[in-house]
Amino acid sequence: MKVALTFDAEHQDRPAGSPGNLPRILDILGETPATFFIQGRWASAYQDYAHEIAGRGFTIGSHGYYHVPTHMLIPAAFHSDLSTAADAIYETTGIYPKLFRPPYGLHTEVGDHILAARGYTRVQWDVNSEDYRLAPDAVVAKVLGELIENPGVGRMPMDEDQEVTQTILMHTWPDATVAALPEILSRLSEAELVKL
Repeated sequence: MKVALTFDAEHQDRPAGSPGNLPRILDILGETPATFFIQGRWASAYQDYAHEIAGRGFTIGSHGYYHVPTHMLIPAAFHSDLSTAADAIYETTGIYPKLFRPPYGLHTEVGDHILAARGYTRVQWDVNSEDYRLAPDAVVAKVLGELIENPGVGRMPMDEDQEVTQTILMHTWPDATVAALPEILSRLSEAELVKL
């Protein structure tokens, strides 16, 4: 089984985790492949963190600028959000993202056409860790349980050689992510962890 670990780096809309959780996550990951979907507004506010993610060689995608569900944006506003996010991410990481995770996972056919025309690949998730609301042991159980049970959800086509079969959604700010991640990585040692 191939597994992609992904993390949304965003301004949280729930109680904040402890200061410094992102550096802890990066240290736990070490050389483990992972993809970070960065909100443009977050990149501007946490430039050092965004720069460090890129400096460690992790794949970087866009999570929009304001974390507005794409179905709430007219096409011109969606174009603007994509451009503003891409510019903010580039200014802090030196990378123009080509992967896009829609806020809340919500997308539309029109939005998908816009993404495709701009060269983006939309990336959803197969397993939502719910690290923003669950205790660490429940996060571990949910991730490992759903990896086995979930056959996968629809996503825009990746490159032909992309063999990811399961994508895990986590976040960079919850305390539960920091606590659960070592056990998840330990239990995934049999899987081939890959970058998107």
